[in-house]
Amino acid sequence: MVKLSGRHNLINAYILLGLLSCISFVIACIVSDGGMFVMATSDPTGKGIFGDHFIHVVGSSYLNQMYELYGDACCFPPFAYLLYYLIYCIDPVYCVDIWDWFTMRDSNSTMLLFVSYIVIEFLLLAWILQRLYRQYGFKIGVLMTSLIVVSYPFMFAATRHGNCVGITAIICLIAVVLGESDSKLEQEIALILIAVAAGMKFYPAILGLIYLKRKDWKKVARLIVYGIVIVIGPFVFFGGIDGIRHLAGHLTALSDREAGINTFEGLFTWMFSKIGVLAPHAQTLSVIGTNVLFVVLIICFFLTKKKWQGMLFIGAIMTSYISSSFDYNCVYYLPAFIMFLQEEYIGAEQNKFTNIWIAYNMLVFAMLFTVPFYLSFVFYNMATGLFLIIHATVFFNLVNSLYEFIYFKVIKKQ
Repeated sequence: MVKLSGRHNLINAYILLGLLSCISFVIACIVSDGGMFVMATSDPTGKGIFGDHFIHVVGSSYLNQMYELYGDACCFPPFAYLLYYLIYCIDPVYCVDIWDWFTMRDSNSTMLLFVSYIVIEFLLLAWILQRLYRQYGFKIGVLMTSLIVVSYPFMFAATRHGNCVGITAIICLIAVVLGESDSKLEQEIALILIAVAAGMKFYPAILGLIYLKRKDWKKVARLIVYGIVIVIGPFVFFGGIDGIRHLAGHLTALSDREAGINTFEGLFTWMFSKIGVLAPHAQTLSVIGTNVLFVVLIICFFLTKKKWQGMLFIGAIMTSYISSSFDYNCVYYLPAFIMFLQEEYIGAEQNKFTNIWIAYNMLVFAMLFTVPFYLSFVFYNMATGLFLIIHATVFFNLVNSLYEFIYFKVIKKQ
């Protein structure tokens, strides 16, 4: 174990918990004769492993007809499809249509290309973590990267699906880190990266709230310009105005899908069903509750002084506000987790309650960003339990941020 000073003892704790999780998971896989690994990597959507990658690569080959032909199967911003089209052009395997994507997946050359893309994704993660932890030596960055790479959100959700949410979350993390830099060049790159992340998945556009909170209006204006160029501009290649109209229709259709427990709407629906509220009323109340919670998260983002807590609220919106969100979107909690490790620590000079509160948050983050050894019992039930814990943690932090604001801004001033 790498020894760190008291102010960074949470990093040590995460590494220890992560290594124990890895060992437990390997043992569970061996004891179950591989059944544990098969269960953890199964695809509940029925789409097929790595499907999200190859479906979109094939779809991108149709360019300006894509949004019209394939409905909500092609629901990313056009900038993402420009990148997918680049991958397609490197090795254009013929497929009858988008639903013939497995022909491309089963090609050795395109699978090698996919593996290369994943390697680049994790090299970016390694680079930014090495930058953050370079004062502690090379081993810390390597251990942190390795544990995050094999964690539930990345290996067993985003990578398993082949969804670009993984690289999008890493780009968000890099943007947040560079945005804190003293270098004006890096600050500008951070703005461009936020626009790029929004061009991949839309959700990261909410990171613009960081600059609204700072009242840095010049950067807000430049971010809007970058957003228009990167998010809207590529529609030129994907149907223009018609492409915008088709995509808007697809996103509306997606919002009508049944919400899972990983979303706020799914959470409220689950809660109302437990207390006997009938389905039609539960659905209406869930939508209302989701939008109220969205507003509260935004308000608390502006109220809290803790950067990691603000990123937790933004991560919760990106992960759970949209009813069609899947489990892999929990990768958006990565910036909050990394900032939590940077800002918080457990120490004797802090009161007992503060230390317990920090330890609780640490345990929840560690459960999320480790190998899912706890899935060795019943995969779906345990995954549901994990998201319930995450929702509870977001709620507890909302209460904490409101309490601290009221105490320090109102009560203590009197």
